[in-house]
Amino acid sequence: MKSYIFPATIEQAGDVWQASVPSLKITAQGYSWKDALRNLQDVTQVAVEDALKAGAALPADAQALDHYTAVVNIRGHESQR
Repeated sequence: MKSYIFPATIEQAGDVWQASVPSLKITAQGYSWKDALRNLQDVTQVAVEDALKAGAALPADAQALDHYTAVVNIRGHESQR
């Protein structure tokens, strides 16, 4: 199975952090930015797997990868996991 990366945003919203993938209309929250990103990754994985099983096309900003990676831009700093 291929992996995909999607542009994501993250911001603090009061006492929680909110991360989202705008092109998939997915949002997740956490009490730290790391929790929000982990939750977003879990939700995104399920949504993409379901979409591919249903034969749906992924958004144009999806980039297919031959290996697993997550690239997130947080306040101008690129982090790779």
